[in-house]
Amino acid sequence: MFSVEDYRRASKELGVPDYRIQAVTAVESAGETFWQLGARDVVPVRFEAHIFGARTGHIFDASNPELSCRS
Repeated sequence: MFSVEDYRRASKELGVPDYRIQAVTAVESAGETFWQLGARDVVPVRFEAHIFGARTGHIFDASNPELSCRS
């Protein structure tokens, strides 16, 4: 989890209010600041099947519904 100082530092570096960084963190990472991948901490990146579907013309929706969909 990020500390108050982490948010302040990011706020200063990015030139945006810290509450906006906190909001993005809460929404985009579901509150998780890092995932454990083997022995490494990695930033969570969520795959969004509806965006993949839209960008690929939904050609994978039927064959791979876990990766591609309309909503």
